Amino acid sequence: MKGKTVCYHHGGKSPGRPIKHGRYSKSLPKQLSRRYEEALADSELINQREHLAVYVALIEQKPSQMGDESHAQLWESAILATAKLKRALEDENLVAANAEAKALERILQNGAGTAQSEKEARELMLEARTLSETEIKRLEKMNQFVAVRELVAVFGAIHHAATQCIRDARDRQDFAAELSRIAAANFS
Repeated sequence: MKGKTVCYHHGGKSPGRPIKHGRYSKSLPKQLSRRYEEALADSELINQREHLAVYVALIEQKPSQMGDESHAQLWESAILATAKLKRALEDENLVAANAEAKALERILQNGAGTAQSEKEARELMLEARTLSETEIKRLEKMNQFVAVRELVAVFGAIHHAATQCIRDARDRQDFAAELSRIAAANFS
């Protein structure tokens, strides 16, 4: 590589010396270095729920940025505006042609803005899905999920313990009914 002492296969294409692994804070600007150190100290850093919540909020905001007209309506409006522009040009009516050109420009800008917002929403959804999958894997590794059969076994054990410890039949029935209500409210 021109101006380099090594070929492009051995680092000649890189803009400079790579940052040494594990020593990022020495190579970072002060403001970024401080935030880097804060992030290192954050015990919840790998928890993706807060990041995912931001993505969900951004995704939910996107439809309001898309405008009211569908793609089909925008195309229909653009075709109509183009026809009016052609007619005005054929009639050599520059005032009308200018007005129609501006109308067409507004329609195209609206369509481009809508398309951009839709693209951004799709990208946000993909990134949110990736974060969600990452969080699920993290929770699975921490054994934070409970299988339905495990929950049924726990509820069964609680019910069995109650039948052994609660002597009054009416109190046992009330306890069993409350346990059933809790299960129905949380797992149906």
